[in-house]
Amino acid sequence: MSKPTVAELDKKVEVIQAILHRLETNHLAHMQKDIDRLDIKVWAILGGIALQLAATVIALVAVLT
Repeated sequence: MSKPTVAELDKKVEVIQAILHRLETNHLAHMQKDIDRLDIKVWAILGGIALQLAATVIALVAVLT
């Protein structure tokens, strides 16, 4: 195996830099939006569970009194 030349290494570094730039500018932004949407959904589900629990407690208190 021969050692890679400086020009070959430069080309490989440029490709890696382009890929990293694309990840930073595009993919991370989309991932952040997806995470934000998931966060909203989790809070909505937790809110629904809390409301159902409160309704159950109120119904049980009303039946027992």
